[in-house]
Amino acid sequence: MTISAKKRQPVLQYGRACQACVLAKCKCVPREDQSGCERCSKYSKDCVPSDSPRRRAGERNASIARIAELEKRMHGFVETLSNNPSFPPEISELVPGEADPPTTMADATEATSSEDTLIDDEVSEFHYGIFFQRMTKYFPVVHIPTSPEALRRERPFLLLCIRVVTSPSIPTSLQLGRRIKQVIAQRIILDEATDFEDLDLLQGLLTYIAWSHDHLLRGGGGAPNVSRHTQLALALVYELGLNKNFTPVDSNALPVGDVPGKRVLLRRSWPHTMEEKRTLVGCFLLSSVVSVYFGQIDPLPLTEYMQSCITALSCSDDSPYDQTLAHMAQLQSLVNDVEALRRGSAPVAVYDKLFQHRIEELKRRQPISDESNGIILSCTLFAQLNAQTLALAGNGEVPATQSVAQRWACIETVKLALDNFFSVPVEDYDSLPFPYFAQLAGFLAVLMRLTTLTAAGWDMHMVRSAVDVLHVLDRIVENIGRAKLLLGSTGDGGFLARKGIIFASCKMACAAQIAEAQGSAAAPASQQPMDRSRGLLGSHSADAWVRDAFGYGVLGVTSIMM
Repeated sequence: MTISAKKRQPVLQYGRACQACVLAKCKCVPREDQSGCERCSKYSKDCVPSDSPRRRAGERNASIARIAELEKRMHGFVETLSNNPSFPPEISELVPGEADPPTTMADATEATSSEDTLIDDEVSEFHYGIFFQRMTKYFPVVHIPTSPEALRRERPFLLLCIRVVTSPSIPTSLQLGRRIKQVIAQRIILDEATDFEDLDLLQGLLTYIAWSHDHLLRGGGGAPNVSRHTQLALALVYELGLNKNFTPVDSNALPVGDVPGKRVLLRRSWPHTMEEKRTLVGCFLLSSVVSVYFGQIDPLPLTEYMQSCITALSCSDDSPYDQTLAHMAQLQSLVNDVEALRRGSAPVAVYDKLFQHRIEELKRRQPISDESNGIILSCTLFAQLNAQTLALAGNGEVPATQSVAQRWACIETVKLALDNFFSVPVEDYDSLPFPYFAQLAGFLAVLMRLTTLTAAGWDMHMVRSAVDVLHVLDRIVENIGRAKLLLGSTGDGGFLARKGIIFASCKMACAAQIAEAQGSAAAPASQQPMDRSRGLLGSHSADAWVRDAFGYGVLGVTSIMM
């Protein structure tokens, strides 16, 4: 083939390349016999065409517009009925957040079913598809049935929570969120004659905590709300007996016979089903993230039985994400161990080799999954960063060259983590759960601290040349803006808009800290003594601006800087 002929080789247009070339970010050159592309033929791969991202975005935007129109019509209809005194008062129960909560579990289920009738099958399938296809892979704490009809029949409360976290309408999410809290309070606290016959309530609560971003949408008091909801999930785990691997013995309470209205808990079958084990591990993972991030509660304990459930999931193929969930739980248990040492009085340096060995072992056993590689890598790097900063949390009595090397190891880990975050498609930003953003906050907090650290032998300018924190924050804010436009998000009420404000505030605060640090670095060395009691990452007491900028109250993850 001549050079001119090579130049005339047809290259497929953007959005029409095969899946292998899209993943490899290579040109997709079709073969003359139309049997695939040249690259797939060269490497003996199946050439599978991919859907156009522009077409997918167009379909998604059209569906979102359709959902918004239907929900607007639904709320107008319900408001008209509720304001009309000629209608029965029961109709007002369909207005979330304005009516009294149902009095029994049966009423709660019936009210939820009544809400379902107001939304057609097209809308229900949309919510189900978004959660199943785009959201579950980032935090697989629940495994939903294979169809919206089965989900409505088997997990009505979970379906309600899925509608909340996938709704493009912020007012609808807030109203249904209030309804969810009413149902939870009714079923856990007020209904004394309730039988807990399934995992519906617990799975719905885990979904709501992970994806509702309620702490952002409702402003102040977010941290206590997330911790309280997590505590309710832990209470359900204990009440359902999911944390035990044996049949409970009869209660030692005095026999009182059949008392009308007495709350009766059904005996659960042992051994637990895989679905129950999956929910238990998911609750351990989520409670650990909330505990590390906010620093207000203790996570679900990692007992011997919990470890056996994680092992069972690591060998399971019941759900496509079981192995991913098990690996994330193992990495989070390492983070929990680091946090326990950090808050204790034991010497931390002696555990450095142990944690590094555990991380390398987990890397070696990492499950292979194209869809979950990003979240697993984020969890791995977060655990690695926690272990690295643990070595920097001592009294700083190490040679200067070693301390600089340890700090640069943290920089390299953060750089890999940020590259991994920017590989997430912007149209998936609204699908990312709270734990994913919590890890991102931890990476940025360490980068901010090292960028503004004034210590002997530490070059802040070199840090910014390697990873410029201001450029990173600019890029995050820009991507969030692109995601809002792509997803059709408008106004300032959405959680993406709130995220953009948070990261923009971080940039402003960090720019001020950089200017202050540069001014301190220009002072004579005699005027900037290093306090060895502060550790190799510097003082943590001056980092309140990081917590304030992120807007989450107590940013527990920044304790890695102590």
